Amino acid sequence: MRKFVLDTTILLAYIRKSPQYLSAESTLKLTADDAQLIVSVVTIGEIRVLAQRNDWGPKKMEQLNTFLQQALFVVEVSSGAPELLDAYVEIDCFSKGRSMGKNDLWIAATAKVTGATLVTTDGDFDHLGNIYFQLAKIV
Repeated sequence: MRKFVLDTTILLAYIRKSPQYLSAESTLKLTADDAQLIVSVVTIGEIRVLAQRNDWGPKKMEQLNTFLQQALFVVEVSSGAPELLDAYVEIDCFSKGRSMGKNDLWIAATAKVTGATLVTTDGDFDHLGNIYFQLAKIV
């Protein structure tokens, strides 16, 4: 089974049906039967904030909810997951001196712990790729 952690940017690209998502699908085959899509609960929080701030209509919300319910395994941030907390600490210490948001740290820790390739459209994870996880940066 191929595992992929989806960053908020790629999930947003999916909702928008943007060329970036189409490129990710074409390259990585994200919807193939052997692909397991994973998101952090942090990503769900970020995308819901975007939806509310931008007054997404029922159609976009339905797309998002359908995608989340049918296609994804969600990793929750919990004190009951010491390996996730350890990965967060390790990656945060490694990233010292870099501008990296705390939510991105949780997403990176999720990729490390699950052994998944992190799929993103931005450069926030560039310094971590091939050290803690494989990185698929879609431009």
